Amino acid sequence: MEVVKTIKNPVNRKFPIVFVSIFGLIILLLILWPMRSVPENRYAVLRRFSQVVDIRDTAGLMIIVPFIDSVTFLPKNDQLYDPAPSTVLTKDKKAMEVDSYCVWNISEPMKYIVNLNDLDKAQRRLDANIYNATKNTLSALTQEEILAEREGALDNTILEACAVQMENYGIRLLSVTIKQFALPDDNLNAVYTRMISERNQIATQYRAEGQEDANKVRNTADKDVRFIVAEANATAAKIEAEGESEYMRILSEAYAGADRAEFYRFMRSIDALKITMKGSTSIILPYDSPLGQWFVGYGTADNVLDSEVLNR
Repeated sequence: MEVVKTIKNPVNRKFPIVFVSIFGLIILLLILWPMRSVPENRYAVLRRFSQVVDIRDTAGLMIIVPFIDSVTFLPKNDQLYDPAPSTVLTKDKKAMEVDSYCVWNISEPMKYIVNLNDLDKAQRRLDANIYNATKNTLSALTQEEILAEREGALDNTILEACAVQMENYGIRLLSVTIKQFALPDDNLNAVYTRMISERNQIATQYRAEGQEDANKVRNTADKDVRFIVAEANATAAKIEAEGESEYMRILSEAYAGADRAEFYRFMRSIDALKITMKGSTSIILPYDSPLGQWFVGYGTADNVLDSEVLNR
């Protein structure tokens, strides 16, 4: 009796498992493929045959038709754009380099898609509008007026000029801020030279004014000195004249009468003798001089003077 053994093919056993897995994956793809997740900070733009049919601005899931619909995203949050510094001319024809930045967002996605639909195009449009508004604003002011302008005034003027134009592209311009004013490198050395020259002129003017004030002070002081000296000389001359007058009065009184005159001459001789005999023990006098006569008659009964005269 012949025994026939049947060997089962392992491929035949695995085929149902693989088929079921593939079928399940296809079903899963068919379920998940039409669904798109919309982030919180994005606009979801639904296109059907390249035509925009819907714009979703809320977060969640979005159902699409496979092979027909496509979804692209636009930023919904605020965007910062920092353009390159630009050179503008002021009212007094002075070049200034302006460095600014702006904050913006997409307020109307459909206008944005129709007119721009690209972040680079949006930034180029912002760059052109901000430059034109900055140029028009600064060209109406002198450099001195620009530097003296209160903080934020120029920013608001430029923002107002740009915001209306950017609304046509579906963009809301939130702020425009000037970071820095600078001078072009070509003009920097010339400006420094002019500033140094102006400061030197101011310093020269201050020195001249100071010298003029100093001369005024010196002239006033010299005038006061001359006046004071003249008054002092006049007072001294007056006092001297009064002294001379008093001296002449005393002298006149001393010579009033023969006795007084004789006594005055005698006392002057005594004073002269005192001065002469200081440090000396002997003196030579003519015999017929008044002092000589006095010494000859000193100590006699007829002499009215005693030794106290010499001691005074």
